[in-house]
Amino acid sequence: MRDEQRRDGVPAEPAADRELDDSALWQDLRGGDRDAFRSLFLRHSDAVYNFAFRRTSSWAVADDVVQATFGTLWRRVLDRTVDELRLPSARPVLFAMARNECSNQLRSGRRQTQLADRIEAEPGERGSDDVDDWVSAEATMQEIARALRKLPRSQREVIELVGWSELSLAEAGETLGVPVGTVKSRLKRARDRLLRTPLADLLRGAGR
Repeated sequence: MRDEQRRDGVPAEPAADRELDDSALWQDLRGGDRDAFRSLFLRHSDAVYNFAFRRTSSWAVADDVVQATFGTLWRRVLDRTVDELRLPSARPVLFAMARNECSNQLRSGRRQTQLADRIEAEPGERGSDDVDDWVSAEATMQEIARALRKLPRSQREVIELVGWSELSLAEAGETLGVPVGTVKSRLKRARDRLLRTPLADLLRGAGR
């Protein structure tokens, strides 16, 4: 797991990174620039990790999703199939790719990766406090995921993107491939349904 975490057990992402314009880097990436690819990875890999962890409730799977997402991106670069950015941030495109990779990982059974296997593979690199944090983070996210499963999938997705990942309505729409108005209406319905639950804080101020 990455070193810097929030209280919910996922890595913190510097606020300044969310304001970066990726247009120039993305253009260079489309031309096969490895340095541009590396810069985009450094800017956004933690955000992709956060997103994947919240969808899968597993830090092990989230790590796999990050690798698969950026691996797929680079293959598209080599195939010359990377489209131009439609918004300044690359995150909507990366989150859309990660969304598919999460489904692929879960379908393939990689979700069953055990914590003990990771610990044995990295002896001495983690302390007991780290393990406790990992287990606690997964348990908390699994509990939240169970509660959110009462919502339709379309509403859960806008919570993940707007409430947690702090995308704008336009960026969430780009990720999901739907109009901004649809994102807004789904967010409102989700907010109304969660209003009297402990999960209401997930949407406090989101999309406003």
